[in-house]
Amino acid sequence: MDLTGKNVWQVAAGDNQRQYDDICLHYQVMMIGPGERGPFDEDTYRDVPSSSKNAVRRFYSGPRRGDVALLRLGTSRVLAVGEVVGDSPTHVEEFGDIDGWRLQHCWPVRWTKVEKTFEPGTFRGRFGRVNHSEVLKWARAFTYPKEARTPTPSDLPTDTGQLGDEELGALLVKSGMSVERVAQVLTARESLHPLIQWLREQGATRSGRPSEHETISYLVVPLLFSLGWSQKTLAIEWNNIDIALFPEPTHRGAHPTCGIEVKSLDRSVFAPRKQATGHAERRGWDRFIITDGARYACFKKHGEQYALSSYLNIARLRRRYPVYDDRAGGHCGGAVDALLTIAR
Repeated sequence: MDLTGKNVWQVAAGDNQRQYDDICLHYQVMMIGPGERGPFDEDTYRDVPSSSKNAVRRFYSGPRRGDVALLRLGTSRVLAVGEVVGDSPTHVEEFGDIDGWRLQHCWPVRWTKVEKTFEPGTFRGRFGRVNHSEVLKWARAFTYPKEARTPTPSDLPTDTGQLGDEELGALLVKSGMSVERVAQVLTARESLHPLIQWLREQGATRSGRPSEHETISYLVVPLLFSLGWSQKTLAIEWNNIDIALFPEPTHRGAHPTCGIEVKSLDRSVFAPRKQATGHAERRGWDRFIITDGARYACFKKHGEQYALSSYLNIARLRRRYPVYDDRAGGHCGGAVDALLTIAR
């Protein structure tokens, strides 16, 4: 690879919890956050923590068309090599919830899949220019094998729009939920939203808050109650299942028909998929749910496999989630579909 006049950049595709290289490769982009304030300018991002602000500033001002990008995971593993093919970064609102991360800043990059591992600690930070001699030596010797080229990029996802409570309620009623039940759901959301924000603020100053048990008690159970479940039809920590849901009031020998895997607030809701799938397969469930108390990933059985069917973010209600269509096998529903999936 001829690096004359080019810079080599590295960008993270997740961490030890999250991994979203599939989304980067599908849309042929590299992305970073925080991006909820819109495109970068100094005034808008004035009070953002300096490490985040510096990374976003560098992302906007550094790359140029023809530069080389490395898509990496952790501090040592490279998943793809690409060429920056745009003239400027783009702000894409639909990248505002990538497993809870706000990654709306993106550059178009033509990726080629690779598998290369360097020494631990080779890469640091969410985005930056590569100066490591071994990485640059490898990049200069790299050739793009045609068979590794990723497909033509999909169009960037269009903004599906945020749902207000009134529209959410109307859609739930239209889908068959009773007016009384809808009122309970909206009341629960109204109380959960500020509580989630408060708990996040506490987490910034007090390690370990909220715990997984607090997440279940304060965030998940209130939503389940609003959706028709009760103390008689759900069990907490039942046979190694965080929350088991029963079709009828539980009794000795009863079998749940759905399980919920619960993680602490702001943990990944996709990383525990293998564990949750194992519970579902052993018990013959047609669906299961993974949540951090703020976000819910709902999986349904299609044939012999479980696939993502819908996704809910209590604080960011959307009609659907096109960024997860590949993970869902073609269509990932939003708030309405997820609430109907979770409901009793």
